[in-house]
Amino acid sequence: MRDEDKTVAQLLNEIRALRERNRELEASEVQLRLAEEAFWESEQRFRIIVDNAYDGICICEHPDQGKSPVKRLIYCRDIVKCCG
Repeated sequence: MRDEDKTVAQLLNEIRALRERNRELEASEVQLRLAEEAFWESEQRFRIIVDNAYDGICICEHPDQGKSPVKRLIYCRDIVKCCG
């Protein structure tokens, strides 16, 4: 239906719904920014740990009690024994 054919009440209801959706999207954007910031902070901490480690750190896939493989971060002195 074209806007010209709508009643004032219908148009006002549309405006209310659009404003509510806009608020939801703005809140979602804030949550996304906070999650991205937390991710990059975590990534930075992880990178510092890995870059400064004297021993091996690897990510290996291990079966999880008959389920699909699970990736795990492993810290060990002998990578071959841990992931071999």
